[in-house]
Amino acid sequence: NTVNQVAVSTDGRLIASASKDRTVRLWDLAAGTLLHTLQGHTQEVNTVAFFPDGRRLVSGGSDGTLRLWSSQNGRLQDTLAAHMNPVHQVAVQAGGKVLASASADRTIKLWQRMG
Repeated sequence: NTVNQVAVSTDGRLIASASKDRTVRLWDLAAGTLLHTLQGHTQEVNTVAFFPDGRRLVSGGSDGTLRLWSSQNGRLQDTLAAHMNPVHQVAVQAGGKVLASASADRTIKLWQRMG
């Protein structure tokens, strides 16, 4: 299905794609192979970003949620009921402690994450 956005891990080993089919897919860049299909969003996934350590990533979807995933095993780690409307952009602060999300509800939200 349509790919809405891609992100590359800071070490350049992984690519994550956010898709209209409600999935995030993790790819091994060197091999060009699919590692994991991450499922959990109930509507299309619009955006994805890696944490600086490359071990985690965050996705934002039209369901208004942010979802945090392990890039090592593809497991869902947390869901944040973030916005009343679709999330169009996510970003992770360089230290990995703060997430930012931007939504069609005309808000930008900051989320402090530990660990």
